[in-house]
Amino acid sequence: MSYTKNGTLLVADAHKNAHVIREITAEGKEVRVFGTKGVPGDSGYDFDYLETMQKRGENPTETKWNKNAASNARIDSIRRRGLPFCRPCGMIMTPDGEYFAADGYGNCAVHHFDGDGTYIKSWGAPEDFRVVHSICMDRQGRLWVADRENCRVKLFDTEGNLLAVAEGNLSRIGTVFTDDKYLYAAELDGGVTLIDLDTLEVAAQLGAPGDAVLKVHGICVDDGGNIYLATNKANENNLIRLARME
Repeated sequence: MSYTKNGTLLVADAHKNAHVIREITAEGKEVRVFGTKGVPGDSGYDFDYLETMQKRGENPTETKWNKNAASNARIDSIRRRGLPFCRPCGMIMTPDGEYFAADGYGNCAVHHFDGDGTYIKSWGAPEDFRVVHSICMDRQGRLWVADRENCRVKLFDTEGNLLAVAEGNLSRIGTVFTDDKYLYAAELDGGVTLIDLDTLEVAAQLGAPGDAVLKVHGICVDDGGNIYLATNKANENNLIRLARME
């Protein structure tokens, strides 16, 4: 979910039978729906693909951090970039009023819509993304995209041209967020990494790979520089506030 300059909320419905993103008011009134409810983009995604692989005697991809066979099989079933949406993860509105969406659970795409909600273009492929989980725009108008299961963040211009890749010292990126100085990458299996927006270098890291406490799924920063973390642990979900030290 994200908050727009118009005071509305963009809410992605990632249910296997939904495939839409809704723009709603703070009171819950629907403003716009992106996608068609119940109609997934044709990416080849199969929610029950593990069963298919087992019948073939095949095993799903297993990464260092994700040992969930069913989840990995679903990602393996994605064969191509589909149109919006197939279990989307998030959307933002830019300062100019346009929209960009991370379509990642059942697709491998970033989608661009104009201010009227009209679809413009997409980019991405299975070899480019393994769960496009979050997207944000920095003060320079660049798009940061969380490539979660590849444990990296990709930086694009608004036309989809790749500008940089941050990887190597990151784990699964749940959410990306920017303020005037940093990109904040929330890591499901590590904590938080801050990347300087000007140098594109790591400025700080909190936690460590495999951290039992900072399994961070969501992140945001207030005007005072305080960081808010939504953690995602088995049978325990917390909201943690990290106060800025003067």
